[in-house]
Amino acid sequence: MLRESQQFMFHLDEVYVLLPAKFQDSNPQHLWFFAELDYAEESLLELTRLDGAHQSKLFMIDMMIEALRDPGTNGVQLNDAQFWDLSKTIRHLGQKVAGAYWSLTNYTSVNGVDGPPFWYFGPSPPDETVLQEAVDLSVHAKAIIGS
Repeated sequence: MLRESQQFMFHLDEVYVLLPAKFQDSNPQHLWFFAELDYAEESLLELTRLDGAHQSKLFMIDMMIEALRDPGTNGVQLNDAQFWDLSKTIRHLGQKVAGAYWSLTNYTSVNGVDGPPFWYFGPSPPDETVLQEAVDLSVHAKAIIGS
């Protein structure tokens, strides 16, 4: 889960950089943008497979990726404030998903109450608060692009 959340963040960082190409069909980076969306979605779907307990939250994030991929949003005109808000939201979304699965507090515990004991090396649940923040960001991004 840690690796897939990291890959998701890396690909969403590329989407963040290539976002202007989304709204310009003639831009040669347009295809690269969609490839990175595909890679991000592959990582997210693998994460969903590994973390069945949080499928509904991860699928909500996937719906934002689908909205970004939707050809009907190519001609959407965003003003500068909306564009930068969308851009910032996409970047933070990747960081939040990775942060939910990278949190060291999820992996260690002194008394076994706060998390798995320090000797446990199996999968650990994500930070629920951070994952919910990621879902909220995906809903916000979807609302910006109007899907």
